[in-house]
Amino acid sequence: MPVRRKCVYAYSWIYLLSALVFPASPGMAFSFVASYDVLFDGWDIYDTGGDDANFNISVARLSGDGSRIAFAGHVRYPSTYTTDYRLYIVDFDGSNLLEIPLPVDPDPMRVYDIAINEDGSRFFFMTPWYQHRIYRVDVSQGPVDPQVTQIADLLGLHNKEIASAIKTTAAGDWVYYTDWEYQVGTGDLLRLSWEGGLPEVVIDDTAVPIEEAGVGWQVRDFDISDDGSAIVFSLEGYWDTQGVRHDRWFGWLSLDSTGFHQLTPIDKAGETPGVISGDGSKIVFSDSSNSYKYLSVDTGGATPVEIEDKGYNFAGASLNQRGTRLFYADHLARSGRIANTDGRGGEPILPDSDVNAIRLEVNADAQFSSDGQRVAFISRVPTGPWTEEPLRLYAGIFNDRRWASAGPAIADIAFSPPFIGEDINAQVLLTSSATAGVGGVERVSLDSIVNGRYYGSSPWEDFSYGFLHHPVDDGVHPDVTAGDGIYSAVTSKNPDYAGSPLYRITARVGFMDSVGNVAVADRTLWAASDFCSGDDVSLTDHDFLPQTYSICVGGSTMSLGSAVQVLAGASVVVSAPRTLLRAGFRGWPGAALQILVP
Repeated sequence: MPVRRKCVYAYSWIYLLSALVFPASPGMAFSFVASYDVLFDGWDIYDTGGDDANFNISVARLSGDGSRIAFAGHVRYPSTYTTDYRLYIVDFDGSNLLEIPLPVDPDPMRVYDIAINEDGSRFFFMTPWYQHRIYRVDVSQGPVDPQVTQIADLLGLHNKEIASAIKTTAAGDWVYYTDWEYQVGTGDLLRLSWEGGLPEVVIDDTAVPIEEAGVGWQVRDFDISDDGSAIVFSLEGYWDTQGVRHDRWFGWLSLDSTGFHQLTPIDKAGETPGVISGDGSKIVFSDSSNSYKYLSVDTGGATPVEIEDKGYNFAGASLNQRGTRLFYADHLARSGRIANTDGRGGEPILPDSDVNAIRLEVNADAQFSSDGQRVAFISRVPTGPWTEEPLRLYAGIFNDRRWASAGPAIADIAFSPPFIGEDINAQVLLTSSATAGVGGVERVSLDSIVNGRYYGSSPWEDFSYGFLHHPVDDGVHPDVTAGDGIYSAVTSKNPDYAGSPLYRITARVGFMDSVGNVAVADRTLWAASDFCSGDDVSLTDHDFLPQTYSICVGGSTMSLGSAVQVLAGASVVVSAPRTLLRAGFRGWPGAALQILVP
């Protein structure tokens, strides 16, 4: 079928032979696939001590290369009112889980924060303000043999009790902390060698210039680049030119090789979060200048870009090494979301949380690997309205079909027919199956996603078509045979929809086993009519220069309308977006990807 010409002018056809479509093997039509495995479940030590005890994870940190996670927490014994604090290290695939004995003095020792280096061979932990110590843990590679060494007694170094978050460099050669103390007139950012010794002042709070005000007061929250050369930090307040102190400002600033840069105006208040990329090029923060959006900015402090809606119950944020993508969670993105820091949207990474299907939420410590392909987070186990605790540690990996997950593996997602028709009564049957993991298949979910957002029927007038019900395997329509492992669902249409035409939706199928392991996969369902969507498609030419194209669909053919000249004989590689270029077309014999050039 010819492509509608409203976005194509006098172009010659060049067929990209490598994109000719042949019947796909299972899973090949997925535009996104991910596995989320439970590495540690607090209920596994429920009977410890013969009491109604379970383990509450308080902090978890993923190494930059995504190979290891250090985490800590505690077990409370209700009958004796005692608490047992513990520290662990585990490989990303769940192997080599090891409890690291905490020092016996002071007793009981508690882990307040953790900072881990790039390859997971070294991490640091800090105790609470009343224990005021920093320890280094050197972790050998197989067999795991951790060595715990105290490198600082902060009370002895600073003559005050300090509670601070800590960060470390990619090499693990320095640990950064603040000597902030509540309502005391100083608070610098310092760093300490991995071997200990005397700390070095990195940021003197009173040396930070504040625009139209004076100088800073008390460094509070902060984050550092891989080598520590670029820093984002907030201040408790500032001193004005008359020597008057202004408290509770919490303004965000940055420091790089060119000096300090003020991100938050003095008439606005800083808010969570403030994170910096590993290469030091990008910062994501928020303040009251825009209380409804997370903001992205270059380290030098250029005009911020609004990237995502912001909610409450912030559950952590982390950038990939190049600062192009942000992994975060809050009440609006409770199941975790990855956002593009250039403001061009994002995507959820888990099933939409639903007590009737799969309920998996990112509740704390949203962690991102340097390459942006792995995540780790803490999730609550839903046990009742008032008894939820952040008990499970999850590790997730994206688009790696070689990964051997402990949970289910989604084998296929099929549409029949392959398009949704224009008739108001047209329906599409979705079927999907999965290979069971260690815990079988306990729950199945299905979400519709449009433009990177979950898409549902509330409000009804904004709903065009999509999947309103989760798949079933009960032999009741639309399912054919009960218990055969094939789960079925059908689309619904709104006959009164009067909005803009909807040309495609993404169907996200999720499988969860009895252990809590989850697998998700996406496939795009297209409308049957011809159209040019106007969506941006990124192509890279032989000089690796990204160009922008529009995409057209007609029948079983997809075309890219180009206004950019590509040199004769040059190779063109389709790099993004995967949803548009992989799903919905790869499984149809005879369909072809066509590149249009002048």
